[in-house]
Amino acid sequence: MRVGEGALLKPLLEITGPIGAIAATAIGPRALPVRAILFDKTAERHWALCWHQDRTIVVRERIDDPGFGPWTVKSGLIQAEPPFKTLERMVKVRVHLDPVDASNAPLRIVPGSHRLGRLPEGEV
Repeated sequence: MRVGEGALLKPLLEITGPIGAIAATAIGPRALPVRAILFDKTAERHWALCWHQDRTIVVRERIDDPGFGPWTVKSGLIQAEPPFKTLERMVKVRVHLDPVDASNAPLRIVPGSHRLGRLPEGEV
């Protein structure tokens, strides 16, 4: 997704939108989206990822605060890893626009791994 296209997703992600409402059922009415990624995987363009933890959030501006970092800028968006006490209060919502089964891009999750702190890739 290119910078600026996020505005198209905003109504879906807000607390009154269909995706934001799902998050709100888990964490309450103050739920806010911090990251949205659109993957356009096709039979010709497909990739796999190794086990990893999604730990970055997008922020409006960089404010040096203990526990946040490292900082990066991707596609013009400022991103940081928040402290794990912040990650523990977050939920991830994944929406598939096309049919998905075990043969075409399943998401495998390690339940509770977000409570273990930062894990090296080899330990995830």
